[in-house]
Amino acid sequence: MHYSKNIDSLLLNALINTYSETIKTFLLIQDIILIKIQMIRKLKVKNFKSLKDFEVEFGKFNVLIGRNNSGKSNIIDVLSFLGEGFRDPIEKIFIRRGGYKEVVFGGNEENDIEVEAEFELNVRKTNFLFEYYVKISGKYDVIKVVEEKVTIKKGNVLINEIPDPEWFGEMPSKFSDIFQQISTKAFEGFMNRTKEFNEKLKNEIEQLKKLPETVMENSVSVLLFARTLCQIYTYQIIPQNIKLQYPETFIDKYLALDKKCENLALFLLKLSQQDKKRFERIKGLLSGVVDDIEDISPTVEGKHVYLKVKDKNFDKYFYPESVSDGTISLLSHITIMETAKKDAVICFEEP
Repeated sequence: MHYSKNIDSLLLNALINTYSETIKTFLLIQDIILIKIQMIRKLKVKNFKSLKDFEVEFGKFNVLIGRNNSGKSNIIDVLSFLGEGFRDPIEKIFIRRGGYKEVVFGGNEENDIEVEAEFELNVRKTNFLFEYYVKISGKYDVIKVVEEKVTIKKGNVLINEIPDPEWFGEMPSKFSDIFQQISTKAFEGFMNRTKEFNEKLKNEIEQLKKLPETVMENSVSVLLFARTLCQIYTYQIIPQNIKLQYPETFIDKYLALDKKCENLALFLLKLSQQDKKRFERIKGLLSGVVDDIEDISPTVEGKHVYLKVKDKNFDKYFYPESVSDGTISLLSHITIMETAKKDAVICFEEP
């Protein structure tokens, strides 16, 4: 759930302090905003595509090297798979990949898919370790989670353990209902608060106090862990597709780079109009590596956007077809890195 950054923090803190410890736990607004993923520490996988029994430990920066068809793409897909599990229904996650038989190792429906991941998170300058495990069955054409658990540790000390949380592919309504009881509009109401508003909010919080303590704590864990997985971004950059004219000129307020960067021209056009300082930095970084490049210009022609490049040795701009794949790829990588959130985990899959 998103909370307005314009909240009167003094009033909010006073409100929280007025009520129970449960509400303090629930309203970890500032903590959630300040979460930073330190790193993905470990990944264990069984029966996911070509990964029959796989385990890897990660550092801050990782490069996966191997022969073709050795499973590198599947390692990245596992991370996407986990993130989707906190956004989409389980059936949709598997349909996107062709069904359970296309995902499970060897196409054997008798096998369960197992994924275990460790994430190190920083909350208010304190490191916590989230360990998440999920086992999924596809027997008898029914895809379901048969086992799931999460543990949260601070150092070697167990902070919280949730058996069978029913998160993956469901994000049950009991959690969303809890968070909706105090809506974003309610918090924004602090800015134009009235006596009636304060009384209404007080009643809402009193209702929250009646919820079981375990439900409240588990709901906070959902927020923390779900936000972690939402900070994982995967990209597969294919320069030939980026060079094509992009059939859209409308710049949406929330426009982001797609996974294959095919909308790079439109995204850079947005930056050139709305964040010129960042756009100039991207151009400067590219020119610093590719010395011959003097300028890049996302250009609208009719109903399409092109990414034109100016070579300092020529008095004109070139269409992307004349630009090397390496330059387009480098520009894509620079753009991703310069516009990513500071706490993001970024995965690049090279074709």
